Amino acid sequence: MGKIIKDRWRREPNADIRRLYLACALRCPGLLLPVIVIYNSEAMGLDFAQFLLVEAIFALAMVVLEVPTGWLSDIWQRRTTMIVSAICWAASYIWLTVAYGLFDAIAVQVLMALGASFASGTMQAMLFEYLAEQGREREFRKAEGLRFAYGFYGLAITAPLAGFLYAIDLRLPVLLTLGLHLAAVGVSLRLREPQRVKRHVERNAFYDMLTTLKFALYGHREIAAIIALAAVMGVGTKLMMWIQQPYFQAAQIPVEWNGILAAAAFLLVAVNSQLAHTLERWLKPVSLLGVLLLIEISLATLAGSAVWMMFAPLLLLGQAIYGVNAPVIADIISQRADPARRATILSAQSLMAQLVFTVVSVPYGALAQESGVASALWALAAALALGGIPAWLYLRRRVPD
Repeated sequence: MGKIIKDRWRREPNADIRRLYLACALRCPGLLLPVIVIYNSEAMGLDFAQFLLVEAIFALAMVVLEVPTGWLSDIWQRRTTMIVSAICWAASYIWLTVAYGLFDAIAVQVLMALGASFASGTMQAMLFEYLAEQGREREFRKAEGLRFAYGFYGLAITAPLAGFLYAIDLRLPVLLTLGLHLAAVGVSLRLREPQRVKRHVERNAFYDMLTTLKFALYGHREIAAIIALAAVMGVGTKLMMWIQQPYFQAAQIPVEWNGILAAAAFLLVAVNSQLAHTLERWLKPVSLLGVLLLIEISLATLAGSAVWMMFAPLLLLGQAIYGVNAPVIADIISQRADPARRATILSAQSLMAQLVFTVVSVPYGALAQESGVASALWALAAALALGGIPAWLYLRRRVPD
């Protein structure tokens, strides 16, 4: 894996893109994510339903912040937006080291949402614009997949340590993750502002943002269709990720294995992201998304049929689907978006996913808490079928292969 990362790094001739990749990799919460549900339970006093409530509040904060921060990135400097994002992330982990209880958990998640929303859309827009400076726009899907891959390679490298560090001290994974985010602040300071079409506010900030949203969700039906499908599939992979730790506990898998299993999932996401562009040799983007949706439904159904240790890898595969669909979706949107509004539109895509997650995560967590993880997974499979298949059929009509 190290050889692959080093080889890909050397092949990229643009130093600005390499710095962007590094900033993405350093933002990885791999030392904490594999034990985050257990950490919230043992260090912060939250049960699984409360944990997903907090995650729903994070998603709601993202809904509120996504488009304004994307708009700021279009009006403001991309570099400044990335620096603010990195500082917010670092501050959230500082708070997390002393946090306890529901109120602190919510406050930390809102601060994390601020950091995530400033970066969402901005990283993709910066990457596209760095490539555009060299006339390499057609390489975006490959480059975006590689950007995802570096982030998940970072997760895969650090995740195996999570369970062992947690066993030494509950807060050790948090402190080490804070160190990575402080390093990300330093890298963000070295980013260069890309050349781009920078626009002025037409009348006022709210009118300008609403105009962009209207363009994305109503005026450009192709973009609206891909945003709808991305929301359904993205929420599905996210819920499969969050159910993993309760599933592992129910299957009596030792906590030390959480990091190792999570590392396997992150490695799959990284490899999938890196190779996503090669799949277009066999399947066009819309057809590929349809196949991925069917796989996602099948994995949730099978994993929910019995809570067995041998079925645990199915959830890892479900999470790994994100590595393919995210670069494909970002490419479809970036190729069709107005350059002056690109970050705002990419943020609108993330906004829709967060909005759907806000609606479904709380009842999903309550169902898992009361009826067990198997029932929650079956419900997830049903929701993916009912929401995803109509969305894909609509997309196929709007964006034929």
